[in-house]
Amino acid sequence: MRTKPALWLVAISVAIALVPTLPYGYYSVMRWVVCAACAWLALSSYRNGREEWAWAWGVVAGIYNPIFPVHANREIWSIVNVVTIAVAAWYGFKVSQSDRGKENGGEA
Repeated sequence: MRTKPALWLVAISVAIALVPTLPYGYYSVMRWVVCAACAWLALSSYRNGREEWAWAWGVVAGIYNPIFPVHANREIWSIVNVVTIAVAAWYGFKVSQSDRGKENGGEA
């Protein structure tokens, strides 16, 4: 899995979770998907020398983990979901900016 598809997977899965009429089963599946994608992003970030992002994705994976779930009400989860989407967007922006800098021979 590459970084951009993993980011899209996280962002779309969490964005769909903002729909208030979904059955509870969606949230269970979403936790597995988002946790796995965030764990992969943490590993990928660590391997690419982005240790602070590895920690950030590890925390997000921990929040969404399905084995020891974090229990909160719908309002709190809505805020967490929006923050997760923002983190995915910011990370995507920073990684693409960094990749462009490396393509042009500079450091970003």
